[in-house]
Amino acid sequence: MKKANCLTSVFYLETETNLSLDVIKEIGFGISCKNPFVESKLNQRNVKEIIGLSEYHSIINIGLILFLEEDEKNYATNFIERDYLIRFLKLSEFFCQALWLVKDNSVHYELGHLIYQANSSTNVHSNMWLSSYSTCVGTVEPTYFSKEELIEAIDILPAVISISLLKKPLENESVRLTSKISRLSRAFYFLTSARNTDDIGTKVSIYCSVLESLFSVSNSELRHRLSETVSFFLENKFENKIELYKTLKLAYDIRSSVVHGDGLQSRFLKNESQLLLSTAKDVDEIIRRCFRKIITDEFLYELFTEKSKDEIGLYFQELIFK
Repeated sequence: MKKANCLTSVFYLETETNLSLDVIKEIGFGISCKNPFVESKLNQRNVKEIIGLSEYHSIINIGLILFLEEDEKNYATNFIERDYLIRFLKLSEFFCQALWLVKDNSVHYELGHLIYQANSSTNVHSNMWLSSYSTCVGTVEPTYFSKEELIEAIDILPAVISISLLKKPLENESVRLTSKISRLSRAFYFLTSARNTDDIGTKVSIYCSVLESLFSVSNSELRHRLSETVSFFLENKFENKIELYKTLKLAYDIRSSVVHGDGLQSRFLKNESQLLLSTAKDVDEIIRRCFRKIITDEFLYELFTEKSKDEIGLYFQELIFK
């Protein structure tokens, strides 16, 4: 094999015209509007016919792509096209997650393509990494990211990759949420699940599981204890702590309604579901703040990835009673 390129269209992300940024420069992973290499690769012999005219026009018309132009020296000796493309799709997924850590959005990609040269011919392998992200209020709509915000997501990306990639392979891929996985990784798993549902009540319910994965050290009085812990973790001023505490108790009321068979209470549905929507927005931002605080602080990152429940519990106790 002599040369390989990967690409996928990015949906519901708006940004500056003609933008082009390195995401991981060392391996040629980047994001670009109207990248010249795209049309040149897609117009190679057989490529357009293999991926189909509909997909070809979709890529050209959307214009914004994630791409991989890796140097030949980095190719694995035992090149397997499926594994190579999945690696690229995982990187693309991680980048979408990093975008959420900047602000709420429904940015996603759908179909990825690997175009490579082998035996004097152009070959194409396509695959899909299914995600259907929606915003915190269940909508799928364009979100504008400035160049500075994209760079912010790029700076966060290494932390996202570190959280998402397991240090040790699982014995059973269908059993992921074990004690061997860090709190931060378990929380990120729930976060991905929440973003993949468009039902707001369900989304808020899973948001509560995100926070429990991070902050729960006891099952007793969970609604009160977790709301209190998170408020002390994020806020310094008394009035801000009270406001955040009340927001999380509302989130737990939504969760209780959704998962225990009664359905959402009428108070959350009045005035075009205003209380439900505002709670979803607030909790989404609270979780984002928690993740950002943890991954940008060396002590907290180690605490939530390496330390025991007792050590974390002691930290929370000192946080509240200091």
